[in-house]
Order: sequence, then C-alpha cells, then structure tokens
Amino acid sequence: MSYSVRAAPILYFCLTVPQDQLSSEQQQEYREVWDHFDVGKTGSLAPKEYAVLMRAVGEDVSEQQASSMGASISFNEFLANRQAKWLDLFAPKIHVLV
Repeated sequence: MSYSVRAAPILYFCLTVPQDQLSSEQQQEYREVWDHFDVGKTGSLAPKEYAVLMRAVGEDVSEQQASSMGASISFNEFLANRQAKWLDLFAPKIHVLV
C-alpha cells in the first residue's frame, strides 16, 4: 500500500507596522509650521488661520470646517489631527505571501 502526500500551501502573513505615533522629529517639524502661523504666539489659532495652516500642510480644509472645531484651535488639537492622518495613511496592512 502506498500513500501519496500532497503538501498544502503554507500561507505566511507579513504585517507591516509603522510607528504608532509621530516621531519627535515630525512633531518638531509640525511645531515649526505651527509657530509660523501662530504670529501672536498665543498657542491657538482662529479658524481662518487654522484653515490656511491646514492648506499649507496639504489638507483641503475650509474656514467653515475649521470653525466646527471651535473658536480657537490649539497646537495639541493640530498635532492630534496630524497623528490621526498619519495612522490613517500608514495603518498596518496585512500582506499574504504564498
């Protein structure tokens, strides 16, 4: 009696994981951009200023959209927005290798 063995394909999963947060260098770059737009050095921007800042970093944000965030937007809110964008763009993706 002879048996034949069929090998089933083995699937390997490769998970590409970026940093889960912005690097200190990226945060510093965003701080420099923020400081350029925060002319009064108040630590917050009016919606109109924030909309201009967001367009400068490549986002299409209207003054009306920025106004929905409140009367003023802080650097921490801006940084949280950039962090969310970073994760959205570079979220882990599963690659199947056969």
